[in-house]
Parts: sequence; structure tokens; C-alpha cells
Amino acid sequence: MNTLLEADSGNPADDPRAFRRALGQFATGIVVVTADTEMGRVGNTVNSFASVSLDPPLIVWSLNRTSRSFNAFNGAKRFSVNVLGMDQVKVSQVFSSPDTDKFASVSWKAGKNGAPVLDNSIAVFECDTEVIHDCGDHIILVGRVSYFARFEGKPLLYVQGAYGAATAHPQMKRVREAGSQTAEEVTPQSLAALIFKAHYAFSTRFEEHRRKAGLTVCQARVLTALSAGCATTAENIIREMYLPRPDALDALSELQERGYLLQGNGASYSLSDTGIELNTTLQSTLVEFEAAEMEGVHDDDLRVVKDVLQHVVNRSLSNQAEDATEVNSYV
Repeated sequence: MNTLLEADSGNPADDPRAFRRALGQFATGIVVVTADTEMGRVGNTVNSFASVSLDPPLIVWSLNRTSRSFNAFNGAKRFSVNVLGMDQVKVSQVFSSPDTDKFASVSWKAGKNGAPVLDNSIAVFECDTEVIHDCGDHIILVGRVSYFARFEGKPLLYVQGAYGAATAHPQMKRVREAGSQTAEEVTPQSLAALIFKAHYAFSTRFEEHRRKAGLTVCQARVLTALSAGCATTAENIIREMYLPRPDALDALSELQERGYLLQGNGASYSLSDTGIELNTTLQSTLVEFEAAEMEGVHDDDLRVVKDVLQHVVNRSLSNQAEDATEVNSYV
């Protein structure tokens, strides 16, 4: 008997978005599939990638028939699969966006089979199209790998409607031998690893409060993005909150259907009165939660931690602005 609290159930046809959330319980990696075709250069963010066979070396992925690049991939003789690393969230968002030229804002080169290979991918599989199968609202593409490359790095993950990163499970920690040092004592953890682990721990423990408010992680992040009281677009929310596109669009639709959001001109969104009330309650709960979590930490120490994290955020925003200027200079 399953003792966990049930969040969604039913016939997929009755609630496709809830069905997608259930599928999102299965953690996957994220890849960008690219091709240089007669219809032009194309690339799609995909999490349906999987290995099929070692002998012969076959991989598989699926593509929605409504995709703008459907015809190009359906007729492509070759393609490449680029496995994204944990620092390539922006790349994932670019190739899931409606941008006309997705390759203009990323660094890449032509692979051995002619398909684009994205810089800093942690693995690349260059493939010949083996066979394409019709399957419902998707096609399944099987590729025969003609060349591969693997690079050191941690993968970018997708689970429960959000990006994630791999970290050692607490139950897999090495048993400390008497008188010996742990690996973490010998090699101190990086700041990035500690930030990720702290965020994961906070988010996991705060899940109970989100659930009481009837919100998913994506929905809560959308509310946070709109909490400043000014309207913004779906594209801005996806970029600023690091949300996968399908889940962000689902969250916007669901919040609007529940009366928490208003949609204005230019596809912009803002909080309704009930949305403001819900978000105020959620933020108050978050303040109380953080106070309880930080009990015993001196205010001065907490202030230093916040200053360091704010410096990291400001540095990231500054780099993003420089990147945008560099890209615009070539337009």
C-alpha cells in the first residue's frame, strides 16, 4: 500500500497537464538534438532520449508533430544528440524557445556528420537516422551512432517540472573509518555545490507548505516572479525563474484558470486580487519557515551569507547583460 499523499490521479485524457506532472516524477537528463537539413539548421530541447542497443549502437528520442522543426527532422538523414551539463540551463531554454535562429546565442561547431555540436556538452552522439516510427502525436526517431565523445562534468536533470542537478544520495555516504578523514574534509565542497544542496534541502522541506496552498513548485515560482506587482511575459518568467517551457506554460494556464492571474495585452501576466492574497500568505509562510530553519544562526553570520549570495546573483546578472550586448553586436 502506498502511504504517500496522492496529488493527481485519473484518466490522462481528462487532465493532460496532471498526466504530464505524473510523467515528470521520472527524473531524466536533458539533451538538445540538432541537425543541418535541406530546410535549414534545427535544434530541439528533449528529455525523451534513451539508449536502445549497444550492438548495433542505437539511441532513440521522440518529437511532437506540432514542433516547428518536425518536417526538418522527419526528413533528416543525420542528427546529433548533445547531452547538457548542469551549467547549461540557458542553452536548454534557448532550444525550447520560439526563437527563429536558436544558434545565434549559443556557441557551436559543425560535427563530423555535419550537424551542429554544442560547446560544453558533457556528451555528444552523432547519428545516422536508422528508422522513424509513427506513434500517436509524436514520431520516434532511432539513430545509429557513428561517433561519440564524452567529457567530464555533471548532467543537467529534469524532474517534477524543474531543472535539477545530480548529487550523492544521503544514504550513499561513505562510512567513516575510525581515525580517517571524510572525502569532504580532505576536499572542501565548492560554493556551487553547497548552494545547490542548501536550495534542494530548503525546497524539499518547504514542499509541505506549497502542498497546503495547492501549488506545485512551478506554480509557486510563477507567483514569485509576479510578486513585485508588475506584469511580465511568459518568456521573462521562464528565463528569470529557470523553468522548463512546457511546465511553465502549464503553470500559467492553471493559475489563470483558478483566478490567480490576469492576462493583459502583449501576452503579459499579472496577479489578480486573489493571486496577491495567495502570494502574500505564501511569502509570510516562507519568512516563518526560514526563521525556524535558521534558528541558532547568529544574525551577523546570516547577513554575511546573504551578502555573499547577493554578490553571486549580481555577478550572474552582470554576465547575462554582457552576453546580451555581445550577441546584439552581431545582429
